[in-house]
Amino acid sequence: MKSKLLVIGASMLAAAAVITGCSQDPTTEYQYVSLSEAVCSFLGTGNQPLVITVDASPAEWTAEPNSSWVKAEKGEDGTTLTITVTDNDSDTERNATITVTAASASQDITVYQLPIDYTMNHYNKPRKWINGSVASPSGKYIAGFFNEVVGGDEFHYFPVFINTETGEEIVTGPFSSTLFKCHQPWAVSDSGILYVTDNEHGGNVIFDIDGNFTTSDPMDLEGYGGKKPNVTGISADGTIMVGWAFKKDGSGTLGKGLYRPLIWENGVCRELPMPEKDFDGNDYSVGIMVRGCSADGNVIYGTTWDNSRGGMVYWKNGEVKYVGEDVRSIDTKTIDGVTYSIGSGFICQADKYKISPSGKYICGKYNKNTLNEVGSVVTESYPAVFDTETETSIIIDELAGQCDHVTDDGIAFITNMRSCTVYDLNSRTVIGDMPTYVKDTYGLTVENMIVNYVSPDGKVIMGTGIEDLVTGGGRIVPWFIIPPVL
Repeated sequence: MKSKLLVIGASMLAAAAVITGCSQDPTTEYQYVSLSEAVCSFLGTGNQPLVITVDASPAEWTAEPNSSWVKAEKGEDGTTLTITVTDNDSDTERNATITVTAASASQDITVYQLPIDYTMNHYNKPRKWINGSVASPSGKYIAGFFNEVVGGDEFHYFPVFINTETGEEIVTGPFSSTLFKCHQPWAVSDSGILYVTDNEHGGNVIFDIDGNFTTSDPMDLEGYGGKKPNVTGISADGTIMVGWAFKKDGSGTLGKGLYRPLIWENGVCRELPMPEKDFDGNDYSVGIMVRGCSADGNVIYGTTWDNSRGGMVYWKNGEVKYVGEDVRSIDTKTIDGVTYSIGSGFICQADKYKISPSGKYICGKYNKNTLNEVGSVVTESYPAVFDTETETSIIIDELAGQCDHVTDDGIAFITNMRSCTVYDLNSRTVIGDMPTYVKDTYGLTVENMIVNYVSPDGKVIMGTGIEDLVTGGGRIVPWFIIPPVL
């Protein structure tokens, strides 16, 4: 069996500071080693070399493996490290460490290799992709895009489709930025149609796997003034799409209009109803945006955007309700003759996969908001999941953070900063951290990252990780695991 390596780990940064110079003119010389990957896994045989990017100060660095079956070769330009492994003819997994050293700074790369008779899921981290990735309702496609600078202010976009059933990567383009400005992928269908927001003209740029593109048509519903809609979710059979558009009809407390939730059924668009009042119990000032839907399109969820609080709403059986009405409340207080109100309940931001495939569960964060004596908001916050069948909420108050995704069988993925905890809603217990779950479920060793999506059959999993930058801060990088291609 011959396979390309698709298992890559986290980037890591190790740094040390050295003080140099006399007392009148002290300077700090920072020594560091930054690696594009710090964990990697190989099959037992038939592997391709893995090239890792190395950024070090001082520029001279060395790489030393601690086992003879691993080779580490420094590139001629001093910015890459090529890792190769011999075949593993044992019947067990093995591991080794490569230490990269620059003066007093060092960083380890952990290398894992499976035995020969082992079929491995494929893990990929496409660092070139811009603003994340999206998955189709059944998990058949994972898609995103990257760009390349052409010259001046122009660059080219390259949409990418990963067929998770065949392992094929389909790269289309180039498409010039003089046509539109791609910003964020929002949805991809099981037939291979990708919807990306257009920051130049509004609405979507729509790409297919054959290399064609089009853009959103202006709304022809009354009151929208030709505004272009944004599609944010698609059903598995493609007959239902959901999204939003700005209706410039003078409605809302600002008198400019409101964002309205939309549904397309067999190509025919109509508005979805909105709750009578916003999340805080007031008249709307901004409106509601749809964020996603179940695989059959029968359950839809979105968020209010008034006061930037992102109160979650959902539509089912023709009705609209706030998510978690069983725990929802509004606190009011009158101070100096002015009455203030603030809502408590489920919230989320512009998140795509806060719903399980069948629509049984919707997840997010439960905020319990109260007003103190001077009108300031006091908030308690916990991860939470809502059962749309029983209309009951599960507040996971033993954990911090928010629930980013939930499966139909009740496995919830709780994010707190950069780490993810896996929680079983059925037993109300913590299963473990994300790396343990991935190791047990998919047989792969990865770092702790955010889980945003699991396919209905559980074979495809997708999310995001944060990689540290030498200049400070971090960048968001998508990752995914797909089944082995036999």
